[in-house]
Amino acid sequence: MDTIPMHDQELKKPGPEKVPPQPTPAFFPAGAIAFFILLVALCLVIWFGIYFLMIQRS
Repeated sequence: MDTIPMHDQELKKPGPEKVPPQPTPAFFPAGAIAFFILLVALCLVIWFGIYFLMIQRS
């Protein structure tokens, strides 16, 4: 006859055996780096566009 487990006893449940975790490859944020580079390039295009426009008007 099974008894009700107490708070300090583990409840034994049948289940699959533990599988060792697979090594995961190191995370590299390629998308974030590409977005940052494109953002800087866009800012430079806007900056130099306004810069050369101001030179042309003077």
